[in-house]
Amino acid sequence: MDMNTFRSGVYQDRGDYKSFLPTLVNHSWEWTDAELNILLEQASSELGSLNAFSDLIPNIDIYIRMHIKTEANKSNKIEEQRRVLKKTCSRLKTLLRKRETTNKKSIITLGL
Repeated sequence: MDMNTFRSGVYQDRGDYKSFLPTLVNHSWEWTDAELNILLEQASSELGSLNAFSDLIPNIDIYIRMHIKTEANKSNKIEEQRRVLKKTCSRLKTLLRKRETTNKKSIITLGL
């Protein structure tokens, strides 16, 4: 079957609604675009890499759980740093207000 003339399916009228009937794809394909060959080779290579990686990790669920815990730990550290930063900023604001008040009192005292 030629890729350029391929139709994925047709809509069939069913009275109140239309349904989509896909075309069967279990046959040989032909294409003339050389770029498609390159893309298929790259996709095949990536699938092979993924397969090799899955062979290294026999139970992917354990890896996923470990990865989720690691990300949660990083997120907690970020939130802790954000909390410490907010606390520090509020302390600095308080100190600046006290310093301004002290400076105003000194200016008033010197003015009298």
